[in-house]
Amino acid sequence: MLTEMKFEKSDALFEKAKKVTPYGTHSAARFAALMGRMEGRPELPEVRYPKFMQRARGSHIYDADGNDYIDYYMALGPVILGHANPIVNEAVRKQLDDGLIFGTCHELEIRVSEKITRHVPCAEMFIMCTTGSDATLGALRIARANTKKEKVVRFDGHYHSWHDWQRYESIPAGHLGYSGIPRSVEEDYISLSWNESSALKTLKTRGHEIAAVICEPVIGNLACITPLEGYLEELREICTQQGIVLIFDEVVTALRLGLGGAQKTLGVTPDLCTFGKCLANGLPIGGIAGKKEFMLSANKALLGGTFNSNPVTCCAALATITELENEANYSKMTNSGKALIKGIRDAIQDANIPAIVQGFDLLFSIVFTEKDRIKYPHELATTPLFPHAKRAAVFWQELVRRGVYNLPTRATRWCLSTAHEKDDIARTIDAAAASLREAKKIT
Repeated sequence: MLTEMKFEKSDALFEKAKKVTPYGTHSAARFAALMGRMEGRPELPEVRYPKFMQRARGSHIYDADGNDYIDYYMALGPVILGHANPIVNEAVRKQLDDGLIFGTCHELEIRVSEKITRHVPCAEMFIMCTTGSDATLGALRIARANTKKEKVVRFDGHYHSWHDWQRYESIPAGHLGYSGIPRSVEEDYISLSWNESSALKTLKTRGHEIAAVICEPVIGNLACITPLEGYLEELREICTQQGIVLIFDEVVTALRLGLGGAQKTLGVTPDLCTFGKCLANGLPIGGIAGKKEFMLSANKALLGGTFNSNPVTCCAALATITELENEANYSKMTNSGKALIKGIRDAIQDANIPAIVQGFDLLFSIVFTEKDRIKYPHELATTPLFPHAKRAAVFWQELVRRGVYNLPTRATRWCLSTAHEKDDIARTIDAAAASLREAKKIT
């Protein structure tokens, strides 16, 4: 249903926030909605998005003005059991009476670690931290401590948080898109092209100096690009031959693609993997799992943190994983995802608009493109402004006007939860169909 959204309270809060916080936000990931420009590009149409949210429950989120949205943003992905899940909330409430944090070891962290090592293929041992950012940083330090080598290989289009080394873009190569980062960072990091076998030759010729390769097995932050057939297997083989630690960044995909993560889904086991987001249904958490021979280097790498494995977060993680061990929950999400993807694909065909849906039932992207599949990150980076990028901006704006919320970017991920019901899916398909018709008007 089309409604004229009003954002007076949200806009007023934004004006107050700008007086006490740079640009009015505590995370750069929120710029797109705040600044009214999709992906910060002034040549695209302005978007009117809610800047401040007030509450959320189940599959719905409500902004400061009381507008109600079906949520597929899901806080960038962590909320896999739905907002304010009663089982997770009750586990947290019980722990609050026993203390928020001890600064010592406690039994709950053992129980969470046992869950991870039971389900994740590479996880012989597990260590918790506070965020996915902590995890990716710690995993690289473990790799360097184990191999006594220093250089790290990353791939274009993959996101591993806001570390200095991550902010060097590889499209174009070596481009520094952000301030405050020293050029010396380039010395120890090598960027390669994803899904291109020829790029992997670098690992063979420079293996003696490369400590680790880090990648998203599925690029959750960019159009849900999946590896080409045999690509991860080849990467795994070369890393083994060259004594390079293979790290899967599963901050986005862990639990979302199943209890075993993308590595189990795709059938390729890394040496280390990182966790975040879904692990505690929204409470701040990260983690590193891996083979024992590598994980025992953690002490040498001096990984620490006052809030690591705090009891409240552990309770939430334990409740979340336990809920997901019930196969009915994954079945429900899978069925919801299949129905939603089919409905959107049918709507794309009915609108006769060049666009695709790619990814998985619980994690997918919509991309406006003439291509049948986005295989390489540079394909998305070079998407024509006319009509595809402008159509994307119109599409996201029209979805919000119809009560469907997600991040306004060209290829953001859609996240399903156990709280999404059949009515949500049906309403979303109708909203997507109407929004696609509006986007088609851009020529």
